[in-house]
Amino acid sequence: METNIYKKISHKLAIKILNDDLESHVKSNETYKDLEFFFKKIFENHIKKKQSNLFIETIGNFKLPFFKMGKINSSHLLGLDEIIIFLFYKKLQRLKIKKFADLGANIGMHSIILGMLGAEVKAYEPDPIHANQYLKNIKINRLKNIKLFQKAVDTQKGNVKFTKIMNNTTGSFIGNTKIKTYGPIKQFTVKAVEFSKILKWAEVIKMDVEGLEAKLINQINKKILKKKIIILEIGTKKNAKMIFNHCKKNKISIFSQKKGWKKSIKLTDIPTSYKEGSAIICSSNIFPIY
Repeated sequence: METNIYKKISHKLAIKILNDDLESHVKSNETYKDLEFFFKKIFENHIKKKQSNLFIETIGNFKLPFFKMGKINSSHLLGLDEIIIFLFYKKLQRLKIKKFADLGANIGMHSIILGMLGAEVKAYEPDPIHANQYLKNIKINRLKNIKLFQKAVDTQKGNVKFTKIMNNTTGSFIGNTKIKTYGPIKQFTVKAVEFSKILKWAEVIKMDVEGLEAKLINQINKKILKKKIIILEIGTKKNAKMIFNHCKKNKISIFSQKKGWKKSIKLTDIPTSYKEGSAIICSSNIFPIY
């Protein structure tokens, strides 16, 4: 069946389905599974041949060179969930939203797409090796409207402990946000910028901060969040509970990918890891992108 789907569907049709049907974003949905397989097949050539030239319908052509991050590589940064968020960026661009902050920028996948769409991007990445590759990726894509800060993000500025997980450097973290680590690690000190300053500037914040998300979300209220959107991954059940309770108390809305981007009414509605998709937080009671 999967093989037939791959042969019958086109790239253009796949993107149209994602744009038109929010239920197709739910991981348990059969359409999601078919589209996930379809895009996996497309990007397998990038994995096998280590090619840098990529294309997403309605987004355009871009370059993402093959880059190892422990036992994973740059190809693992691009899947259906990322394409869903990229299409959201496209819609936000049409709404004349221009100022984006990329927290946990890694090697620049999201920043590249945002820059291509004409956004002004301020990105934050504390890992020096990732930051160096980020700058290379921005350069080869000829993007000028992006600024990288080689810093972590925390509730206050200063120096923080950074734990680098060598087998999967995308899972590295600051402070004590993860109780358990796996495989060899390196620890060193990095500088952190204050989240409140980013929140004042940005209209949209993409947040992938490896366990720090609850601590940062606890800094916001409905007034601060007015006309702003936060797109984030939630890493644990504990963080999900903290975020849900804080947002409920402050009358802030959470929209969940696992519910087809419907507003979350109960704790079990929101994702507790990347395996359940992303969440969107805003002050509006109406989904802010469609």
